[in-house]
Amino acid sequence: MPEWYYPDTVKKTLQLIRQDNTIIHAGGTFILKRNLGKLDGIVDIHRLPLNYIHNNDDYIELGGLNTYSTTIDKLKQIAPEHILIKSLFKAASPPLRNRITLCGSIRAFPIWSDIIGPLIASEAQLILATDLGEKIIPIDEYLAEIKQFKNALILAVRIPKDNWQSKYIRPSRTTFDYSAFNISILWKGNSKNLEDIRIVIVGNSKKYFHPMEFEKVLLTNPINKIELAEQIKNIDIKFGNKNLGNGNYIRKLFDVMLERAIAEI
Repeated sequence: MPEWYYPDTVKKTLQLIRQDNTIIHAGGTFILKRNLGKLDGIVDIHRLPLNYIHNNDDYIELGGLNTYSTTIDKLKQIAPEHILIKSLFKAASPPLRNRITLCGSIRAFPIWSDIIGPLIASEAQLILATDLGEKIIPIDEYLAEIKQFKNALILAVRIPKDNWQSKYIRPSRTTFDYSAFNISILWKGNSKNLEDIRIVIVGNSKKYFHPMEFEKVLLTNPINKIELAEQIKNIDIKFGNKNLGNGNYIRKLFDVMLERAIAEI
């Protein structure tokens, strides 16, 4: 059986996670799916002071050990309509929201993730602890090179403050089941004059997708003048088979739900 470690500093944590066959324990939900007998060590990071929130004029910074539930509670005091509140409130079941941490969920990045889309759309940054010191990196760059950061620790998530309106869509069989996909939409302006829009889809065959060409169409024409169904069919995105149906059905469901969401802006 693996040995458990309880470091109380970031330096000790980094030394431990460099060891072979050693994993980090934050919320513990993914440990349940591991064969613990093949591990040499488990590093419990709950003694690190990472359960905080900082708020200033430019950004909101959330410590990596905030759970989904504490993130919702803390963000409500600052930005009650934030897309992260909408997405995390729909994620998993209440007991799991009390366990799943920001750092663990981002590091694991399951295909059904309810946190990745809103963070990419918000252009969030991660604060990492590495052997070379702290590093701040955009979340999409982190995900693209995630293997490079195997021995790094996510200390915090930094989200720029801006006056976005937002929608979050996640079709699933039940309210707390894994979603077939999810769509994060941020925008400024209205249907006749969009000033900016960001759309991120999570759960497709490449895990996530940012349809920039479709965004350009929305920004250069009033929404009611766009053939939305036709434009959405042109989005180059594919889905595998999911609990809700096969890939072809999921693609049709995606087309319908995205069209409805954009039409409601």
